[in-house]
Amino acid sequence: MSDVYNFAMLRWVGACVLAGAATIGAAAQIVTPPLPGTVPGQPPGAPSPKPAPAAPAPRPKSDPPPSAILGQVFDAKSGRPVAKAVVRLFSPAGAVVQTRLADDRGRFYFKGVMPGDFSIAAERNGYFKGALGQRRASGEGTSITVGTNGVLGNLRLEVFRPSVITGSVFDEGGEPIVGVAVHALRRQFADGAWRVDDVATDDTDDRGNYRLGDLMPGEYVVAVPTVKLAIPNAVVDSPGETSIDTGTRLDLLMKAFAPATQSGTAAGNTSATIFDGDQKNILVTGRGPVPPPRDSGRVHAYANTYYVGADLVRLAMPVAVGPGETRDAVTFYLRPVPTARVSGRLLGTGGGAPNRPLRLLVDGDDDLGFGTEVAATLTGADGSFTFLDVPQGRYIIEARATWPTSSTTWIIFGDPATQAMSGWAREGITVNNEDLEGLAVTLSAPSALDGRIVYDSTKAAPEPSGSMLVSVTPVGPAMFSLPAVTPDAYGRFQLTALPPGTYVLRVRGVRPGWSLKSAMLAGIDVADSAFTLRAGDTAQMTITLTDRITKTIGTVRDVRGFVQSTATVLVFPVDRRDVTGAGVSPSRLREARVTGSGVFRIDGLPAGDYIFVAIDDVEAEGWQDETRLTKLALLGTRVRLVAGESRTIDLRQVTARK
Repeated sequence: MSDVYNFAMLRWVGACVLAGAATIGAAAQIVTPPLPGTVPGQPPGAPSPKPAPAAPAPRPKSDPPPSAILGQVFDAKSGRPVAKAVVRLFSPAGAVVQTRLADDRGRFYFKGVMPGDFSIAAERNGYFKGALGQRRASGEGTSITVGTNGVLGNLRLEVFRPSVITGSVFDEGGEPIVGVAVHALRRQFADGAWRVDDVATDDTDDRGNYRLGDLMPGEYVVAVPTVKLAIPNAVVDSPGETSIDTGTRLDLLMKAFAPATQSGTAAGNTSATIFDGDQKNILVTGRGPVPPPRDSGRVHAYANTYYVGADLVRLAMPVAVGPGETRDAVTFYLRPVPTARVSGRLLGTGGGAPNRPLRLLVDGDDDLGFGTEVAATLTGADGSFTFLDVPQGRYIIEARATWPTSSTTWIIFGDPATQAMSGWAREGITVNNEDLEGLAVTLSAPSALDGRIVYDSTKAAPEPSGSMLVSVTPVGPAMFSLPAVTPDAYGRFQLTALPPGTYVLRVRGVRPGWSLKSAMLAGIDVADSAFTLRAGDTAQMTITLTDRITKTIGTVRDVRGFVQSTATVLVFPVDRRDVTGAGVSPSRLREARVTGSGVFRIDGLPAGDYIFVAIDDVEAEGWQDETRLTKLALLGTRVRLVAGESRTIDLRQVTARK
């Protein structure tokens, strides 16, 4: 009986222990293991339950099903398919996602495209590159949004054939002029003003014909420059630092004055033509027309000529060419004009400034770069200079502190110690029918601009951007562009060897999400105004960038309310007075293509009053012209933006042809 009692007691104690343990475990989150030989929740001796089936393992998350993109490449002018074009699919960051070769009918496809936003571009030999949604050769494309498990088809990409300008050059007797260089100067808007850039050149053949090909569709000024380079005999005959024959020296010298071609290299075939001008200087015409013989002791020469028969760039008639268009019969008839000799002495701090290149520019006209001046020369050992065969007119004598060519070109003509070329000179003169002698042109010490970039933000300053460029643009005509610099890792920058004068600041390549807030110079904000640098001064500037920028977004629709994917949104200030003399600030002139869904976004506009207007992108070429802006202002929407403000601006597309 004692055994039975003992067994019963053990069961009762065990039950109490288990019950207490369960209560305590529930309160303290402690699990009490079962007694040996028992199953939790079952009396001793009960059969063990079958184990529950294991829960299925979670499936890995799958990517959304991809899509496909189908399209075709066409010639923008003829509308015919373009075979074997290389078509690329780009991510929003500009990375190539896929590349395809279009078939014989210009068709292409991309498969396995994951959802997201993309752009597409096509290129083919003999064409300028085209992008999806691009409506003009110099325009931009649009992006598309790809969904899941679908086919985006019937996309149309257009590529653009280059334009061509042809013509002939004749002398006053109607005879062809052989071997003369003809230049195409593209008219385009840059740094807030209209300018012309030398983009192509060709020499006339034995019939006086030329062909300027591979031109971007647009407007061009066609020119026959006739720069006349005078070199003192003493400089040419001196051995210099190397034993180079005279012909080679002169050829190198002409290359130093030759303008850059479209590919960015010096124009070739600069065989010099040498004349004994005045027994003291050698006249080199290079690829310009040979002056006619002297007439009764009077020297005549061909002047720089711009189509049609103009002697100034601003008076030239622009030649407009469309995609694949050839404009023929742009013909020149050069006529000799009486000339004079201009001579004097270039003076530096220690007397005459030897071995310095000088240029003669038309006062009030654009400086088109080296190789397009009226005349050029090199100073002698005592700083004396002579310009030969100068037509009558108003000019500027220019001496630079910098020179955009290899220093070796000048070393072979003089002492290497003089190549630093410190100092600038810009002297205005008037040339009539008589020689102009005894001029004294004095060099001024160059100016400099030291500055730093600071950030107005509650966040840490961003890492330095290697794409940011700081530059200054001279105010007024006949001034040239100056090189831009990139701030260092500490935000510091320095612009040196600047000619004394009036400038405007240009800051480009600012990181997304930031914009120019101010540029303080001597306590004055010159972000949108002109400032003066005096000779020998080093000015200190602080440029502030802010992340409290204006943000605008909107949708473009037509009069029926349908979204327009072919539109470009233009933004320009209500007050467009050119108070600086260098044009409207580029930061206040914007254009943006809409996406495939008609949406546009423009960030970083400075605070102020603006006109927003949406037009078909094919009509947007040259929209910055003031005549067009006046018309567009009547059709647009006036918006006042406050610093740091975000606005939604929906627009209706308007028609605004030239």
